Amino acid sequence: MRKRRVTGKNKSGPKLLIILIVIAVAVFFMTTGRDLITILRLRGIIHQNERIIEENTSHHEELTREIDLLQSDSTYIEHIAREELGMIRTGEEVFTLPPDSTSAHKQ
Repeated sequence: MRKRRVTGKNKSGPKLLIILIVIAVAVFFMTTGRDLITILRLRGIIHQNERIIEENTSHHEELTREIDLLQSDSTYIEHIAREELGMIRTGEEVFTLPPDSTSAHKQ
């Protein structure tokens, strides 16, 4: 009787290699997917912060103009004193009219 010679080929080797490749690819996509979600969330935060910066810059420019007017324009100061603070000049009289009763009936 002759003995069969066993060759060194292992049939489970290619299956194991395929399983390892599939696992590596799955892990790669899972970590990449998580990173993509993080990147998208951070982009949203950046966009929101850029909008806030634009609003604050615009508000800063308005306040700078107001400061310039308050420091240099006496007419503007008088306007603010009259409209917002209800001040009058010496010798002026303020007449307050009652609410128009005819316009209330029209509604």
